[in-house]
Amino acid sequence: MDKVLITGGTGRVGKVLTEHLLIKGYYVIATTTSVVKNEVFIQKMKSISSNIEFFELNIQKPEDVHDFISFNSVLLSDSKYLINNARNVDNLSTNKDEIISSDKFSFENLFSVYLPYCLVFNLKKSLRSVVNISSMYGVVPPNGNLYEDAYDNSPIHYGIYKSAQIHLTKELAVRLSKDGINVNCISYGGIEGRVNKDFLEKYSQLCPAGRMLQDIDLIPVVDFLLSSPIGSITGQNIIVDGGWSVW
Repeated sequence: MDKVLITGGTGRVGKVLTEHLLIKGYYVIATTTSVVKNEVFIQKMKSISSNIEFFELNIQKPEDVHDFISFNSVLLSDSKYLINNARNVDNLSTNKDEIISSDKFSFENLFSVYLPYCLVFNLKKSLRSVVNISSMYGVVPPNGNLYEDAYDNSPIHYGIYKSAQIHLTKELAVRLSKDGINVNCISYGGIEGRVNKDFLEKYSQLCPAGRMLQDIDLIPVVDFLLSSPIGSITGQNIIVDGGWSVW
């Protein structure tokens, strides 16, 4: 049974991918910022299959990242797939003058770049495919027509570090090619279900596909990348956004 480690396994995207991977027959190791807050989802997953484990991990603390890897070295040692999906919306607030505090800027850096870097180089003996989850805002800046206050609702450091994820993907793809590891990135567009009706309608008018992504849209590209032959597709950022970024 192939083992997959997914960070941020109880977030909006993480829940969709975690459940899909578990149903598909993978042994899933998922990290979460809070076991208590996600207890309902965790119990649901365990009722589907016993082949899943959740670990609470505060990846804003580098020492916690290293402890997680060290304490679970045996469990993680044969992980074949790694999906980096962790994020923290608490880091995305801005001041009225659009200035982002240095700690929030730094913490978002840890989520987007530092954890994937640590995990990849600690697990590379077993890894065959790494998938970093980014965003269309790592590719294009926000469209001001979508937001009443674009700079408040889509803070600048979110896009900066999502673009950093994309570049990290390319760097790791080159550096790990000799180890037989594919490293790719997925940049998703806006996802239906966490916005109000007005936002949904406005987004749909601005997107070529005429709609936001649905949960089912998140899955095929992950399956594709995890099943791709070694060395065939690596260093790529695959954009799944209904055509948003082409305009």
